[in-house]
This record gives sequence, C-alpha cells and structure tokens, in this order.
Amino acid sequence: MYNPEIETMPIAELRKLQSERLINQVAHLYRNVPSYRQKMDEAGVTPGQIKSIQDIHLLPFTKKNDLR
Repeated sequence: MYNPEIETMPIAELRKLQSERLINQVAHLYRNVPSYRQKMDEAGVTPGQIKSIQDIHLLPFTKKNDLR
C-alpha cells in the first residue's frame, strides 16, 4: 500500500476527505487559472456550488482538444 492511513480509512471519512480536497482544488483553479475559470463560467458553475464529491458531475472536464 502506498498510503495505508488513507487507503484503509472508513468510507465516510474518505468521502469527507475527497470532498474537502475537491472544494479546495476547484476554488484554487477558479481563482488562479483563467482557462478553467472561463470553462466554469461557460458551464454556469461557480466554486460555491461545489459542496461535496457528489457535485463533481457539475464540473466541465478538460478534453484532449482543450490541451492542444
């Protein structure tokens, strides 16, 4: 195991950790990366709408053509 503490934690704690990290990452991207801010604005998504890992479906994902 790479990280036994995280890999063996109860599912409820894991979901909480995933949610916290997703919320922080989305807020960081929105503040600091213009291209992600633009994609989120176009999709009508704000960082405040992301409250948990369950909201991941709201986010616009980067596709291969976006990176070219």
